[in-house]
Amino acid sequence: MNQVTIFSIVILIAIFLLYRYVERRLNQIENRIAHKDVVPENNEAKNSLTAVEKKLSAIQNLCSPLFLLNIFDTWSSLTTDDSTQLELLVKDFEEAEETRVSKIKGVNDTEKEELQEYEEKHPNKKEFEPSHSLKCDILAASTAIVIRQTLHEQLEAVKELFFDVLNGKISIKEARQKSIKIASRKDIHDLENTLYSPELYANDIEKDKDIHPEIKKQFKEFFAMYQKRWGDNKWKDRLKWYKEMENYEN
Repeated sequence: MNQVTIFSIVILIAIFLLYRYVERRLNQIENRIAHKDVVPENNEAKNSLTAVEKKLSAIQNLCSPLFLLNIFDTWSSLTTDDSTQLELLVKDFEEAEETRVSKIKGVNDTEKEELQEYEEKHPNKKEFEPSHSLKCDILAASTAIVIRQTLHEQLEAVKELFFDVLNGKISIKEARQKSIKIASRKDIHDLENTLYSPELYANDIEKDKDIHPEIKKQFKEFFAMYQKRWGDNKWKDRLKWYKEMENYEN
C-alpha cells in the first residue's frame, strides 16, 4: 500500500469521525430543544407537526455552520434513525476489504496444499502445474480486489464532494444529490458472479464474455505474479518458504 493510499484512508477516516461528531451534536441540540417545546393539548396532530417544524428550524439556526458539513443527510434523517448512504457505502467497503484479504489467503492456502502434493508426486519436475481449483481461487481473489477498488473509488468521489463544499465550489444541495447518487450506485453487483461462482468461469477466462474486463485484467496480472514462482524449479523455493513460515508461526 503506497503513501498516497494510506493518506487517503487517513483523510477519509478523519472525515467520517467528524461526520459522526456533527451528527451527535445535532442529536443533542434536538433533544435539548424538544425538552423546551410544550405542545398544547388541543389540535394535537396539527401542533405536533408544528413542533417538529420548530425543532428543525431551531436546529438549522443554532448550528447551520456545522450542519453544512453533513452533506450526506436530508431533513428526514433528523427525525428518523435510518442509516445514511455514506455509512452503507463505508460498510460495503469494509466488508469488501475483509473479503479481499480472505480470498488472497485462500489462494495461498490452496497453493501451499498443491505444492506439497506436487512435491510428493512429481519431485523432479521443473514446472508446477496449478489445478483448476487454484485458478478458481485466483479468479475469486482477483474479483475481490476489483470490487474493493471500485468501492474505494466511490468513497474517493464522495470525499471530493465534501471538499468541494468546504471550498465553496458547489452547494450543499448539489453535494447531497451527487453524494447520494454515488453512494447508492451498485456497480459491484455486475462483478460478483466470479466472486461467488468462479468455477463456472475459470475454464476460459480470456474468451468468456460474462467476465468483466477489469477482472480479466486483474486476473492476468495476479496469475502472472504466481506463475513466476512456479517455473524453472522455483516452485520448490516457494514451498520451502511456506515451510519456513509454518515453522516460524509454530
